This record gives sequence, C-alpha cells and structure tokens, in this order.
Amino acid sequence: MKLILIILIALFSTNIFADDERKCINETGFVDDKFNFSKTIKFEDPENTLIFMFHHGGAADKASKSDCVFTEKYIKNAIKLTKEDFGTKYSYLYVVNTKPLYGDAYKDRKNKTKWKAFPVGEYPGKTKIEKKIDLINEINENFYSQGIKPKNIIMTGQSNGGYASLLYTARHPDKVRGAIAYHPACCGKLTKYDIATEKGRKKWLKNENWKCPIKEKGKYPCAEAFWIFRSKIIDEIQSNKNLKAVVIHNNDDPYDGEHSEWLKEIKTIKFIETPGKKDNWKINGKSCKSWTPFGHHVNSSPCMSEYFPEIVKYFK
Repeated sequence: MKLILIILIALFSTNIFADDERKCINETGFVDDKFNFSKTIKFEDPENTLIFMFHHGGAADKASKSDCVFTEKYIKNAIKLTKEDFGTKYSYLYVVNTKPLYGDAYKDRKNKTKWKAFPVGEYPGKTKIEKKIDLINEINENFYSQGIKPKNIIMTGQSNGGYASLLYTARHPDKVRGAIAYHPACCGKLTKYDIATEKGRKKWLKNENWKCPIKEKGKYPCAEAFWIFRSKIIDEIQSNKNLKAVVIHNNDDPYDGEHSEWLKEIKTIKFIETPGKKDNWKINGKSCKSWTPFGHHVNSSPCMSEYFPEIVKYFK
C-alpha cells in the first residue's frame, strides 16, 4: 500500500512539474498565443511584420538562473496585444531573457552575489542595463538582416525592463518604432522609502539590501552608484524631446510610482495612469490587481486590455 502511495505521489508531482515547465520560459525567442516557444521563425513577409520585444523586470545588477523568467501569467497581455491591429499583417512577441547577465560590480561570478569593493559612487565597468542595451543591439541587427525594418520593432518591458526599453529608444530612436514601458523602475522601492525627502533618501541608501564591500567607512557604494546611475539614465531619456513611448504607470507602485513625474515632462510620451487604492484597483469593473506588490504588475492584470485601444492609436 505504501509503495502504491509513493508511486501515485511521484506521478502527481511529475505532472505538476511538467505543467509548471510548460508554463515557464527561461529562454530568448518567440512566444505565440498558445504559449509555444520558438528560438527563431521564418518571416513570410518581413516588411509587413511587427515585432514586440519584451524585457522582464528584476534586480538592477544581479544575475539569476533559478527564477522562472516568463510565466504565462506574466506575459499573457503582452501576447494579446500583438493580436491588435497595428497596421501590419504579422505580429510577434519576442521575449528576451537577461537573467544570466550581471553587472561588472559582481566579483563572485559563480554565485553572482558578491559585490566588488569600489569607491562610493564610482561603478566599476558596465552595469547590467548597459549590457542589456548591447544585447538589444545584437538582436535588432539580426532582425534587420532578415528584412525587418526598424519602424516595425517596438521595445516593451516591465519594471527594470521598462527602464531599458525607454533608454534604448531614447538612445537609438532610428532603430525602433518606439517603446511601451510597464511600470518602469530602477534601483529598489523608491516610493516605499520616500526618496523625495532627505530622511527617506538616507533610509534608502542605508537599506540592508545595498550592503557591500566599502572603501569609505559608513558608506554604501552600491546604493550611491545606482543613485548616480539612475540620475544619468533619467537625464539621457529626457534629452530626447521627441521620445516615442507609452508609459503604463501606477502611483501606488512602491518602486518608482511616486517618483516617475519626470516622465510627464516629455510631452511626446503617452502617459497612462492605472487605477490604484482610491479606485479600489478597478476600471470598468475589471481588476487591476495581479500579484503583490499591487501597482507594479498591472501589465499582467485583467484590466490591462482596457488600455489596448490607446496604445494602438498612439503607434498607428
């Protein structure tokens, strides 16, 4: 009896594992509406093909292989968006896994968890987001070689992936049609720590998540470096006065929620504010909740489709 029970448990566990694997993608490539994955596809009509390149969120500089990068739930709305009429015959979602990348500040390349010691505010080498930009260039060049036009590539991404999408589009406006940034964020829960105040900023800089080897007593070089890094990114994105982008935002987002006002200063951006606490997280009866923290994953919620018409109109 015990043997039968063990076998049944093993079979049940295997089925669950298989189902989880089916619903989890940890590679770079194309995903269709059945959640089927392909590393490459043959374009029937490249000049009449639109590609949405999706970049996931994650820590600003860390590398990881353990997380499930693209779950069906996470990118289902990104897939649905490709079915809208953007003026091309074919549309595809291309997901980019940058989890294995790490910034040059990491010393332990095996565990990818230890920081190098460096002077406060002076990041050693390339950050992870800069390596993402390099990777995007490689991917785009490959698409161009297959006949895809720059005007038929739209950068998309959530959280840190949203930041990368905006930065790439601001830096290379001639290489893509534009960007869709879902809750763009960088460098931790800025809203939670209220960095607009000196007290909040100091608390954020001393957060235990930022502890790393130091060269100046009482300082957190990682936090200072990313504070400077974030400021430089904002300056570069703002320098493009004709930035073509849609920003999906939520003021209750604990990351950059209350600290994304600078995006509104770029007049060419379509800034979409989604329902928060005061609206009971709903629009037209549809919930904007996905998973915690609420406000940071509206892109994966049932209400996201309410904003498709605005996005389509902007890019057509």
